[in-house]
Amino acid sequence: MDPLSPRQQAMEVLAAAEHQLRKILADASLTAEFSELRELAAWAEVIREIPSGDFPARAGQGLRLTPDATIEAKRRTRPRRRSSKIPSTKSRGRSYPHFLRHGQDLIKIGWSKGKKCEYQQKAPWEALHALVDAIARAGTERARFTMDELLPIAGAKGSEFPSYQLYICMAWLRDERLVVQQGRQGYSLADARSLSAAVDERWPHLSVR
Repeated sequence: MDPLSPRQQAMEVLAAAEHQLRKILADASLTAEFSELRELAAWAEVIREIPSGDFPARAGQGLRLTPDATIEAKRRTRPRRRSSKIPSTKSRGRSYPHFLRHGQDLIKIGWSKGKKCEYQQKAPWEALHALVDAIARAGTERARFTMDELLPIAGAKGSEFPSYQLYICMAWLRDERLVVQQGRQGYSLADARSLSAAVDERWPHLSVR
C-alpha cells in the first residue's frame, strides 16, 4: 500500500476533528447555551469546508480558528442579551431544558448556571421535519446512526439548515424519547416507521409561547 500523501494525512486529521466536534455538539445539545452551540457548529462547518477550498472565504468572515479570532467570532455571533436571555429565578423542581413552540418554531428553554437565568434557542419546523426524514432513512438501514452521518441536511429549497438548529431539534426528539442516545456510539430508534407520525402527533401538544 502506498503511503498517504501529506494532503491525505491532513484530510484524515480534519475528518477526525470534525467527527469529534460533532460528538461534543451531540452531548451538549441539551445543555449548551445558544452562543456556545452556534460557535461549535460553525467550527465544525469550517473544518468540513477546508478541503473544498471554501475555508478562506469563511475565515474572512471571522471564523478563524486562532485563539484571538475565535474570541472575536464569539463576540460577533453572540446574540443580543435581550432576545436570548429571559431573566428568571430557577424554580424548585423545574427541569431544564424544556421545550415550547411559537408559531412554526421549536423553542428550547435552558438554564445558564453562570448567568443564573433562562435562555432560549429556536429552530424552524422545516428543520425538524428535514431531520426526521433523514433519521428515518438512516434508522431503517442500521441499528445506530450519528449526527455527522446525517449532516449536512438541506430543506425543500436546497439550502442547508445550520447544524446548531438541527441539534436543537435532536435535543427535543431525545427529550420526547423518540430518539435514544447510545452514549458516544450515536442514536437509535425504537421504530423508525412511526417517527414522523409521532412528531406530527406531539407537536400540537407542546406548550405555546
